[in-house]
Amino acid sequence: MSQTPPDSYGISAGISAGLQIWLLFLLGFLLVGYSAKLSILLGAIAGLAGGLVFAWWKSKEDPNQIMDQSLEESPEETRRKSFRKRQKSTKKKFQRK
Repeated sequence: MSQTPPDSYGISAGISAGLQIWLLFLLGFLLVGYSAKLSILLGAIAGLAGGLVFAWWKSKEDPNQIMDQSLEESPEETRRKSFRKRQKSTKKKFQRK
């Protein structure tokens, strides 16, 4: 069974929190008396914003370290590194034991 990598925990938690916030705001706007379409739209906006904030908050990456790396490397080098990182993680998932 594969486990979630630690750096993606913030993203999955942000999606979960965003959906919960969307539902909360959707019901809240409906109870206040807004139309269903407007409640869905405003709830989705609130859920997206809340999910992004929650994902950022729970992220394990150091923003200063990311900025330092991005200033030192060209965009091409950054793309290569991220591609290699994805290749390694994919190989690990599908290796036979």
